[in-house]
Amino acid sequence: MAQTKVTDDVREVTEVDAAKITTGTIPEARIATLDATKLTGTVNNARISLDAAEIPNLDTAKITSGTFDNARISEASVTQHVAAVDLTPVTKDISLLALQVAINGNLSAHGLTNSWIEQFENSTYIENLTNSTRDTGEYLSSGVAGSPTEMADGTISDTITTFGTTSNPNYSSATASPTALYTPATTGQSIYWSSPSTGYLTGFFVDYLASYKWTSIKISKATSPSEPLLMRLKSSENGSDWTIIDQTGTTASTFSGVSSGYENIITGFDSTGVMTMAAIGTNFTVGGSNLTFGTAVTARYLRWELGTWQGNGGTNIGFYNFIPTHTPTTINATGSFNSTDIVPQDTTNKSSVGLVVLYKDNGSSSCTLNTDVIAKVRANTGQAYQTLVLAGAGTYSDSLKIAIAPAISVTAGQALSYEISFANQSAGTKEARIHGVAMTY
Repeated sequence: MAQTKVTDDVREVTEVDAAKITTGTIPEARIATLDATKLTGTVNNARISLDAAEIPNLDTAKITSGTFDNARISEASVTQHVAAVDLTPVTKDISLLALQVAINGNLSAHGLTNSWIEQFENSTYIENLTNSTRDTGEYLSSGVAGSPTEMADGTISDTITTFGTTSNPNYSSATASPTALYTPATTGQSIYWSSPSTGYLTGFFVDYLASYKWTSIKISKATSPSEPLLMRLKSSENGSDWTIIDQTGTTASTFSGVSSGYENIITGFDSTGVMTMAAIGTNFTVGGSNLTFGTAVTARYLRWELGTWQGNGGTNIGFYNFIPTHTPTTINATGSFNSTDIVPQDTTNKSSVGLVVLYKDNGSSSCTLNTDVIAKVRANTGQAYQTLVLAGAGTYSDSLKIAIAPAISVTAGQALSYEISFANQSAGTKEARIHGVAMTY
């Protein structure tokens, strides 16, 4: 049988024992599919091409070098590791400084970029007063003014503190009691001292144990004084810082312009601010005459500075009684007021509001914050006020206490206001007086 030669390019090889392939290279076209289990050793990096779908989960421990691009890092991935900074103490200090500037300068309410300062110099920026009043002492409380009342002896301290450049006042009666100052005097009860040969300022001051709103004072002369009597009144809340009281629209800063040789009773101030004197004779009624203050004064201490004409040393001069009149305040158990709507200086919506409050406890018991004194805020007139949480933060000065309320989130707006309400108030027992508010936003 004749033999036929079969060449490689036409022979169909259906199965070849791999052991038979010992030389040469298998063309890529001849390798259609290769089971991955057949691969051993290391695959060259250039032979690997991966996309996101082929790396579904990569342990971050495998990333040991290089830098991530900023766009690859989310904000939450960073902020969760940043310690929060509480700016409340800084806000409080700035607000207190702003309140101090306003109080010291008797400034009206005013706005800063991120706060509103109110120290009640007037009533321009407060409204909706319910069972509450702004006092001329520049504070708000749940009190309502009553009728003028002469001060009674039982509401003053047991000691009259005297001072002077020469002989201090003395009592001609056997008992040195403050009663002589506050009841119509009789003969022998006048307070007197010797007219000095040089200098003429002397006087005394009294602690009334609590602050009162003073409106006038009743004065009567001593028995047959031979020298004129000049007087200047001062007030103080702490017994050391004194302010001259305005009488009939003016104040006296010096004693001058008075001649000797008259028996006088003080009748008022002249146009230069000096007390005018009127000769009255020996038949003057002991009950005295009232001098009305040009502006009511709220204070705990009243001070009488008395001047006498020099030259007749040794003769008695003085007065019978000084009876101050105050306007008592009826304290309501509850009350409230709020600020007018404030527009921020930058005219942008505000979504968080807080408060710093200066207040005074004018009673035997301290008010409990968030119970007896409650603060609320809002930034939008269409929304209800939201209650803040006040916390005591020490004493400011002159018994003023500090309460702060960190900012809370509110419905955003440009009509910011606060509301202060009172509860459980009682005269002499528990009376909160709000002296200043800083609204922060």
